[in-house]
Amino acid sequence: MDYLKLSKIISLALRHTPEKYNIILDNSGWSDVNTLLTNIAKNHSEYNGIAYVDLISAINSSDKKRHEINEQRIRALYGHTINTSIERLNTIPPFFLYHGTSSNSLKKIKVEGLRKMGRQYVHLSAEIEQAKWVATRKTTKPVILKIRAVDATSTGIIFYKETNV
Repeated sequence: MDYLKLSKIISLALRHTPEKYNIILDNSGWSDVNTLLTNIAKNHSEYNGIAYVDLISAINSSDKKRHEINEQRIRALYGHTINTSIERLNTIPPFFLYHGTSSNSLKKIKVEGLRKMGRQYVHLSAEIEQAKWVATRKTTKPVILKIRAVDATSTGIIFYKETNV
């Protein structure tokens, strides 16, 4: 079984098109595992016979740590583009956070600031290497922004933490 492809399908279902997979997300983004399994099999014939253990394998083999599973519930940890807001708990950030981007995007960021674009939140990383890795999905020459997160909280910016973002 192609667990990388399965991980991407799970992300599609939980982050972007839950309606296509007939799943309902609660306010924290959780959905029923069995409903997801059934509808992945319906929408992707190569996953006919998909089982709970396959979800576990896809989640555990991914270096991106996109998903969380808790018994019979599953959710995407970040990157949602759905209209329903996924609630997060506020957190006190570390002094610095990092954002990886491209030089083209940097021009726009300098004018407009960091924007969530089509996502629900701006993604920042606690580690420079994680920010670089994120940026390399869109550019071979990443630009890393160093964010004074603690200073930003004093201006009313709210931070949330979800695993590595």
